Amino acid sequence: MRLIKIDLEKISYRKPYLGGYIHKKNGSYYLHSYCQTDQYRNHHKTKNEREVQTQIQQTRSTKMLREFGTQMEYIGLYIDPSKDKVITSKKYFDSNEWEAKLFSTVLYMQKRSRGFLAKKEAALFRKERDDRERAKKMKEEEEKLKEELKNKKEIERRMHPKTANDFILLRKELDAWVNSETVRIKSSNLSDEDKNIALQELLHKEISLLQTIEKLKISANKENRTETIQEFLKKMSADKIWQLSDGHSIKVATVLTKTAEKLEEQFKNLNFSTSVDIRLKNLLEFKRLMESYYEEHRCSLIQEIISLIERESDMLGRGRPESSLEGKLIYKSQV
Repeated sequence: MRLIKIDLEKISYRKPYLGGYIHKKNGSYYLHSYCQTDQYRNHHKTKNEREVQTQIQQTRSTKMLREFGTQMEYIGLYIDPSKDKVITSKKYFDSNEWEAKLFSTVLYMQKRSRGFLAKKEAALFRKERDDRERAKKMKEEEEKLKEELKNKKEIERRMHPKTANDFILLRKELDAWVNSETVRIKSSNLSDEDKNIALQELLHKEISLLQTIEKLKISANKENRTETIQEFLKKMSADKIWQLSDGHSIKVATVLTKTAEKLEEQFKNLNFSTSVDIRLKNLLEFKRLMESYYEEHRCSLIQEIISLIERESDMLGRGRPESSLEGKLIYKSQV
């Protein structure tokens, strides 16, 4: 038996895994024999065939459209110089000039881009400024309109008062005016007799203004009463709102609302009658409507209304004045 001596060298680095086996339990590597020995790079010389070393050459003739090159005139040869061009060399464009041109171009591009961004931002600022000015102007116009409406309403309250507060305001202003005029007259340099005369004139003016206020109060009572009746009839003639099971609502016209609508129409016709004939015509239509209701509902109120219509028609037919038709209405004043 022949013994072979094998030298083992321990290395301090991990060999590359280029093939072999790995133990699944203990994780040991059994490398390929190629990794166990030293390897050297082999130098293989380039070897070419004869076909690679031989170049196929071909000869071809080329005919140009125009002869070129340096040609000189001589006896028997004329060259046309009309289309000749003189070409001179320009200044050499070196790398430093190229960098300078590139730098200037980049600066120009930066300038244009920054200018675009600045213009865009400036346009945004201008838009915000215009929006603020527009909102401010609209607010001023709204305040001005509110002030004008308020002044108009105050003037309307004094020219055509309707509510109790309007008449209280008129009375306060009248008292303030009378007091100021009284103080002015008493503090003036007039004689006692002239002062008494001025105070008497002031008293007459105050009485006249009080009478005017009372007339306005009576007129306002009539207008308020008419508006109250019209509003009441409008609410009665409005369609009823019924709620459905799905949550929606619908408007329904009932028999009562239709009746109230007819009464509202008759009320407007009677109040805005411009002549006696139109008044008699409206009274006749109203009487027919009341008679149709009386046939359905035997009511003493409807019968009394019919009798009043007949009495008014009879008095209008006789030519009685409008003042004789006014009755004594007892109602609570709204002013």
